[in-house]
Amino acid sequence: MKSYILKPKSVKKSDIENKIYSLLAAEHRKVEVFNNNQKPIGDLVDFESVGEQIEVQEYLTFKSNYYLGTISCMSLIYDKTKGECVSPDVYKQSKKKLKRGDVVISRNASLGKISYVNDDVNVILNGGLSYLRFKNEFKYYSIAFFLVNYGAEYLTCLTSGGGTQQNAKRQNLLELKIPFPTIKNHSEPQKIEQLVSLITQNIINKEEQIKAKNQKIDDLIEKELKENQNHKNSFKYSYPKISEIKQETRLDTGIYEREFKEIDFLIRNYGGGFFNFKKNEIKTGRTPQDYFFTNKKNHKTSLWLTPKSIKSRQILSLQYLHTNQDTNLSDGDIIFTAIGTGCQGHTLIYDKESLGKTYINQNACAISLKNFFESKCFISAFMNSKLFEITISKRTSKGSVPAIYSSDIVNLNIPNFPEPKQQEIAKEYYFQIDKNQNLTLENYLQKETARNQQIGIFQLNMEIFELREKLEDIIDKIINDSPIEISWSY
Repeated sequence: MKSYILKPKSVKKSDIENKIYSLLAAEHRKVEVFNNNQKPIGDLVDFESVGEQIEVQEYLTFKSNYYLGTISCMSLIYDKTKGECVSPDVYKQSKKKLKRGDVVISRNASLGKISYVNDDVNVILNGGLSYLRFKNEFKYYSIAFFLVNYGAEYLTCLTSGGGTQQNAKRQNLLELKIPFPTIKNHSEPQKIEQLVSLITQNIINKEEQIKAKNQKIDDLIEKELKENQNHKNSFKYSYPKISEIKQETRLDTGIYEREFKEIDFLIRNYGGGFFNFKKNEIKTGRTPQDYFFTNKKNHKTSLWLTPKSIKSRQILSLQYLHTNQDTNLSDGDIIFTAIGTGCQGHTLIYDKESLGKTYINQNACAISLKNFFESKCFISAFMNSKLFEITISKRTSKGSVPAIYSSDIVNLNIPNFPEPKQQEIAKEYYFQIDKNQNLTLENYLQKETARNQQIGIFQLNMEIFELREKLEDIIDKIINDSPIEISWSY
């Protein structure tokens, strides 16, 4: 991502006085903006407030449908379920309730991180977070500046650098200035503002569709398993026998627990049967011996994936490397994250045409199958289901570095869903259609949101990266007051 921080070679006495006489170099960094048509965020909102600290003893250990919203909830689409559960009374007494359409911005950890509340939620907001209700005409345009480096960098430069982490004040956020298009950008600047808003809404909609399709896949999997059981058998839990422990050769495992046994029974008792991977179908990733990293993609670079960059059937971030060593990934492999805290069992289908030459490190592995491509997509989607997540968790070795090994992977039971059901699930995960043509400012959002409902999670994921890159280029030109051509390609 482009950076807009300017590090001055000298500072004025007045600058030092304004920074409470601080001589810390980081305190005197500035964001360099050549566009003078700027408005502070305080002028773009109808309402703003900050969260409040809730005592830990108020947290509940069971679900209540009332939540304390923390930074853990803050992906681009706000996820209330990642917060702490609180009682209805704590929720009702609080004046810090979120509403649909609110924008949450972090002012300490992950400074400048942004999240959009797209649903009605029973959430009160935790301290260290601000929530804003932008005026409708500025909402999505303003959000765009936090999807690139600009928002976080500007807030960093307004914030004290002391302490173990930076903490922006409420007023710092309200003073953050957003540049708006000028006639130097385009003869009709409002069209550029509209273009930025539309692209931002498209990105948000794609994220919404990913969330919806992930849920649909999980629902389809659970429904198919539960509705097609062999009714001659019924689940009965019993404590593990010595023979079972000898067979597994492990005590540090959750596979003897009721929760694991119930899910394993669902799969073993499935009417279509189940299968296991063979040891020779699993290969460990490897870090090239000769490499160096880069954030820039070109014809000489390759994609670099680690367990931390894959989650919920998606790639979370893109990093590239230069190397002369060959990759051991083959087109259609199922990438499986295996080692690292919270990194087990996330999967991704390797589509070479879309991703290009790709490497995975030794903390991930690849499962190479001879199945048809849609079947591989189904298997990848199943292994990342909420139901199977419990199976992976229970099989994971709990040590200083949690891990699931090849010896565990070959013992995973995968249900043999009928081909039409596999295709139905695979389509939600991977389905490509041509991009829209003849787009205009008037029809862009309608056409794009309709297409977003059709394409798969994989395609939505890749297109979000492409749109973010396009958005970054447009915003960079707004900041630098450079000409902008209205284009819909990405």
